[in-house]
Amino acid sequence: MLHITPHCPRCVEGKAHCKETIDAGEFLTTGCHASTYYWQAMFPFLPLPSTFKATDTYQWQQLTKQIEYCLVADPLLDSKHPECYCLMRELFWMAFVAANPDFPRGKWARWDAAIPMEGDFISRWMSEDPQRPDVPLHVIIWEQFRNIISDELLIPCVQ
Repeated sequence: MLHITPHCPRCVEGKAHCKETIDAGEFLTTGCHASTYYWQAMFPFLPLPSTFKATDTYQWQQLTKQIEYCLVADPLLDSKHPECYCLMRELFWMAFVAANPDFPRGKWARWDAAIPMEGDFISRWMSEDPQRPDVPLHVIIWEQFRNIISDELLIPCVQ
């Protein structure tokens, strides 16, 4: 259990009102910043390192492996935390396609079959015309990935 008192460094005002409790194993959270800790516990690959380069395929490959591990490590994740599972799966497919831009028409890395090809991003990707836009693929995916991280998870993002 983590207790922050009397001054929470996360509070902009540095108020003494914040008393947080979190048990990452059980995801019990209370306090004014509990959701931040919850997301950090559920998405251990975030925040991305400040050295992350969205144009580097190797870094996308590494991120794909990290997300894949999180998705398959707990076989009950999808039933215990369905919202987190869906978001993580969405991030996985974005990272996977950024790491394997020729997917599904060319060469690509294998992924764990326990991860279904479901979600908005991969559904659109599979149904689109094979001609890709003039904007580099990494840029398009990075914008979508970053929006999920910052807008949905409220985690600051690099770049």
